[in-house]
Amino acid sequence: MLKTRNIVFAVLTSLCISSSFAAAPKPAPGFVSLKQAQQIQAGQSKDEVIQMFGKPVATPKWSNGTSSLVYKTEDTAAFKALLYVDFDTKTGSVISSVIRPDDNSGMGSDSSE
Repeated sequence: MLKTRNIVFAVLTSLCISSSFAAAPKPAPGFVSLKQAQQIQAGQSKDEVIQMFGKPVATPKWSNGTSSLVYKTEDTAAFKALLYVDFDTKTGSVISSVIRPDDNSGMGSDSSE
């Protein structure tokens, strides 16, 4: 599943880069731009990501020992999308990030609270 999410991220990133030659407006408050999402680096801590993007809309924990911070992204032309920043639970460091279509409209609350 992680490989599929990385492939989707790569495809979406390349599409966004090719269409970003026109000046894009800043994202609305509470949203992460695709350009901002590209600034995430492996090894960053959760605190660093939260400092960059603010409070996530969800914080799921996965059965494979990872957890994620989930952010809303700017709307693309075709769909709404969510940014998943995945962390190794043991180290607390970013291991990957991916943008996926928002097919779960109920993901509006922080699952850690």
